[in-house]
Amino acid sequence: MSGKHRQSGSFMVLNVFILLMAIGALGVLGVGQAIWKKNELQRIVDLTAQVAASDIADAPINFPVAYSYAAKNGYDAASGDTLSISCNVKGTDTLLSANNCGQSVLVKITRTLATSFLGTHTITAQAEATIVPMVTGAVGTNLLALSTDGSALQNPVLTLIGAKLQLNAIGYQGLLAANTSVSLVGLAVQLGVIQAGQPLNLNSLLSTQVTARQLLDAAFTVSNVTASDLGLTLPSGGALNNKSFPLSDILAATNVGTVSNGTIRLGDLGFVSTLAAAKGVSAGTIKLKLGSIADVTVLNPPKMFIAVKRPTSGSVLATATTEQIQIHVKLSGLLDVTLTSGGGKADINDIQCRLPQSNSSISSTLYSVPLTASVVANPLVNLSTQLGSVSASNVQLVGYPNPTLKTTYSFDAIKGTSTLTSNLTAQVLGLNLGILNAPLTAALSGVGPILSELLADLGLDVNQVVLEENTQNCFNTAVLTR
Repeated sequence: MSGKHRQSGSFMVLNVFILLMAIGALGVLGVGQAIWKKNELQRIVDLTAQVAASDIADAPINFPVAYSYAAKNGYDAASGDTLSISCNVKGTDTLLSANNCGQSVLVKITRTLATSFLGTHTITAQAEATIVPMVTGAVGTNLLALSTDGSALQNPVLTLIGAKLQLNAIGYQGLLAANTSVSLVGLAVQLGVIQAGQPLNLNSLLSTQVTARQLLDAAFTVSNVTASDLGLTLPSGGALNNKSFPLSDILAATNVGTVSNGTIRLGDLGFVSTLAAAKGVSAGTIKLKLGSIADVTVLNPPKMFIAVKRPTSGSVLATATTEQIQIHVKLSGLLDVTLTSGGGKADINDIQCRLPQSNSSISSTLYSVPLTASVVANPLVNLSTQLGSVSASNVQLVGYPNPTLKTTYSFDAIKGTSTLTSNLTAQVLGLNLGILNAPLTAALSGVGPILSELLADLGLDVNQVVLEENTQNCFNTAVLTR
């Protein structure tokens, strides 16, 4: 073969090789383009699933916010993309009706892709998102409402409690007003319940035994503040340091289990923990403008709540009770009265998550607890009675708390004490004893107004419930790429 023919053959082989390389390069480019487009589509579908789960209450109207987010982030219906958002049983392909949407959504996007060499083919991406919304807050009487802005120590009850626990009054006001958030997981780490990086089981946290001082020191560390930052000098002895209690005394969580986040307000933690330390400790006497001397004792502290909505949640996510305080006073120098005052309790029934989050809400039922009283008129007359519980259903807190959101519900305090003492009077008169002379009857008939004024002087409203929401996490979603 001549050199010319050999050279021509070499060029032909080279051309074929170059052509094959070009075809291969185009194929690689096509595959790369497909992979890139697939990743882009997965990003869109993951985001859409998270938004749909966070706005799951809008399932009956087909998740308009999630569709809007998808369109803003690359979903293009005009170019042939198809998007489906369905309610499903968590972890399965079993679909639910929009009106029976639980806590999980399944999102799927299909796109027809025209590559430069591989031609037209379809790519699909899908993801599941499950929402586990959480709210935290506190429930109490008017004492809790006062504590939010640090004015609680203007109240005579808490002034005495503060003195009994050797708290610096000015510093304590700063603590009660502190809106710093305290991480529940961080608190558990500081208290030695879990190691850093481990999930938190609320059962373990609630059963932990602490003193108020230990709890506050851990909270300061977690929130990166010190007692001196708040102008607070904590005592080295006394009930604050020595009296221990389980955290279940001040934290309420019905649907306990593992949580990965959630915060509580430092000021409320200071309030409930110091009342827990004061439980059973007589706060001494208060001179009232009525000319009476009252002894005050904390029977139970108020509680903070941790409400987590889970796929297996029942009708109540958490139940928290207000503080209960006992007042012992002699009225008119004749009647020896012991009154138990406490607002009641709050059931957190549901968490509704919507976008924007300011439209999210919690639904609760508030209850008054039975108001009890005993009256000793003389050694022969010792009576007791109580005012029954009443409730208010579907009390809503709507809006993202910044820093807190609260509502106060009163079950009519004056009517309550009047009804209570009317019952007392009827029972006394029903005994038909000779000792029930006109002065005693007159004294009993005046007990109602006196008790009302006494409670007002102490800053306690009978059967008043204050519900305070600290944090609301509607974006606590788990996205499972499929």
